[in-house]
Amino acid sequence: MRRFWLIVLLLCGYFMAQADNNTLVVGADTLSYTYTPINSTVKTKKSGFREFLSHYGSYPNISNQRRFNYSFMVVPSYSRLTNFGISASVIGFYNNSKESNNATPSSVSLTASASLTGAYSLGVAGENIFSSAAHRLKYSLALYSYPTDFWGVGYDAAIMLSSQSCTESAQRVALGYYYSPIRTLSLGTQIGFEHVHYNTTLLPVHGASATNLSLIAEYDSRDSKTGPTKGIFLRVQGTILPKGLGSIDTTSTAVILSASGYCKLWQGAVLAAEAHGELRSKTTPWLFYSTAGDSNRMRGYYSGRFRDRNMVFAQVELRQKVWRGVGLAVWGGAGNWFGYSEFEWKHTLPTYGVGLRFSASERVNLRLDYGLGAKVGGKVINGFVFSVGEAF
Repeated sequence: MRRFWLIVLLLCGYFMAQADNNTLVVGADTLSYTYTPINSTVKTKKSGFREFLSHYGSYPNISNQRRFNYSFMVVPSYSRLTNFGISASVIGFYNNSKESNNATPSSVSLTASASLTGAYSLGVAGENIFSSAAHRLKYSLALYSYPTDFWGVGYDAAIMLSSQSCTESAQRVALGYYYSPIRTLSLGTQIGFEHVHYNTTLLPVHGASATNLSLIAEYDSRDSKTGPTKGIFLRVQGTILPKGLGSIDTTSTAVILSASGYCKLWQGAVLAAEAHGELRSKTTPWLFYSTAGDSNRMRGYYSGRFRDRNMVFAQVELRQKVWRGVGLAVWGGAGNWFGYSEFEWKHTLPTYGVGLRFSASERVNLRLDYGLGAKVGGKVINGFVFSVGEAF
């Protein structure tokens, strides 16, 4: 009951602040939070401290200006593991194009959170779009540490009823350049560095660091990135982790494939489908394996309980507008986490659930999902997800 009222309070806070495009995850065992505002054409002139406060929860005006516009938000947060805390975010938009009326704006965001248990996170991310919109520079920095439960690696370890409490910490940085020869196609290259550490005694290796080099190709014909109703999105990424550029002593590789499609059915209804796969070489350290459970895929699962070298996943979701800004969604799907020569159909994990949608602005929804999964120890895995923007 306490968790229910926490969700209600957070929903009310979002509507009162007119918050948008960030992520708050309320899982059966976890709850995490993020925030991202959107565009607005409303502008008021204030000065001094009142001018600063006017940016709280507002939508930055980015339609026809080249100067920097921003919005910020500070809200309380809660999870079973991290207890009570506070989260803050700032997002800004600016324009590099001389024809600012029609140009896509560049953006930069800063997020931070801290809790009573000592958990914390800090993130910086941005996309700089040059005067020629065909060229883009993406960058990100993420630092975090939080208490979690750890079962081990593989299906057999995940279905065990006992787990070990530990702390997960990571530092990640990435810089990528993208070129778009045509509007729907982007070709990119990315370099990044990451270090991950678990203070667990279940596995002999507790931490690892690596440099990753990636080539990326994307095709995107969606009519919207935040709330698509038609079109397709395809992404192919090839990554190499060279030995000697970090703590790993062998070179590792990975291939990541994503595909999603959208189509309108009857009035107010959209059918969305997604398929995703990740394949990694045998030399990949377990700390860089794929995990199940987040606000987008395998909703309702405890994040990181199921993890292995490779994964395949698919889901289908029906989204229906019901009344004004309120909508419903139902979904179903399945995923499998496995090692090489270890794929077994019986280890496929189901995911299904129902959710509410609340329109925060055009093409952007607040969503409250209740996801269910496999039965482990006589109990069905389940959990809430509160987020902004569709799952895919």
